[in-house]
Amino acid sequence: MNAGRELDAQVAELVMGWKLGPSYLEPNPVEFFWNTGRAEPNDELSINDWNPSTSIQDAWLVVEEVGKRTGYGVEIEYPCGEEGTWQVRFEASVAGKWMGGFGEADTAPEAICMAALEALK
Repeated sequence: MNAGRELDAQVAELVMGWKLGPSYLEPNPVEFFWNTGRAEPNDELSINDWNPSTSIQDAWLVVEEVGKRTGYGVEIEYPCGEEGTWQVRFEASVAGKWMGGFGEADTAPEAICMAALEALK
């Protein structure tokens, strides 16, 4: 899957645990938001303002969430192979068995998202 809205939505739902729904708050009562579930007044995040597959700042929130939820460490490598891609691994050894997820892409944010989804499936 390529970077963009579809990958961002999968990461929001499956990794971050967020739910998509309309906002009933002013000034945009019909705009769709990610409900982050935080007990704060600003627990909604516009779908246009959170793009982990293209923004390294948003992707790093994904790295932190995977670490919190799984205890996996993260390894990020660049350049890899002849194509010079980014490779991301979330991994840990549990009872002598390696577990985690792997992602490879042209950009670090996209590789982070792919690895996070695999780590949490």
